[in-house]
Amino acid sequence: MGKMLYWLSIIRSYIFCFRYMPRKMAICCPILIYWNTKCYISPKARIRINVLGGVKKHDIKIGMWGGSYGLRQGKTRFCVFDDSTVIFNGKACISKGSNVVVRQGATLSFGQDFFCNANCNILANKEISFGDSTLMGWNITVLDNDGHPIYWKGEVQETSLPVRIGEHCWIGSHATILKGVNIATGTIIPYGCTIHKSNDIPECIFNNKPLKTDIVWKDH
Repeated sequence: MGKMLYWLSIIRSYIFCFRYMPRKMAICCPILIYWNTKCYISPKARIRINVLGGVKKHDIKIGMWGGSYGLRQGKTRFCVFDDSTVIFNGKACISKGSNVVVRQGATLSFGQDFFCNANCNILANKEISFGDSTLMGWNITVLDNDGHPIYWKGEVQETSLPVRIGEHCWIGSHATILKGVNIATGTIIPYGCTIHKSNDIPECIFNNKPLKTDIVWKDH
């Protein structure tokens, strides 16, 4: 990133923070947002930062990191609609090309040390939460809704169910997490999987059923 783009991002970030946060918090500019990020925050939405010991400068980065070498990214989008809430519980990095949308009345929560690589989609219609130290590869989709009403025998089915990702989970690139899924602490989701079942067994490799248990992984 060139110096000019960096300083454009700094200016954009201060404007963002003073517009959507209390003045005392905005002064330290806890959110660093890339200059060309497409951003919509409803006046009725809430952005909360809960950090023990207080917020720090640039703890949260949106669209600033380009992702793993060789990945092509589009523009980053960060959209939060009426009566919805985004909660950051510590440091977080949402890489370039990612698409974060929090629909009306929904809640999206990030744990401490959340990281997602480039081109991820996080689409909250009701509730999505990530535990501490969640690591996501590239081109991942996490959504808590079907996108369209579904009928069975003439009756509309539940289209939105909460998604909850536990602490220290690793979600492999090109994976998809669907509505109603709960993932236990320490779970590894393999590359390219579509997860539609929940996992209550911690520290395992999971693809809609445990593939291997007593797994421990470490972030470099």
